[in-house]
Amino acid sequence: MELYSLFLWGFLLNGHIRNVWWLSAVSYRLLAFGDQTIFYGGLI
Repeated sequence: MELYSLFLWGFLLNGHIRNVWWLSAVSYRLLAFGDQTIFYGGLI
């Protein structure tokens, strides 16, 4: 788990400048999807 985390952080840091827009878009979509899931799950 820790090795995976280190690899992930290393990848994010190395590609931050080049992929910041892509990471932001993916993170935003994941967060929005998660919020909708929690919201609808709460209603049901």
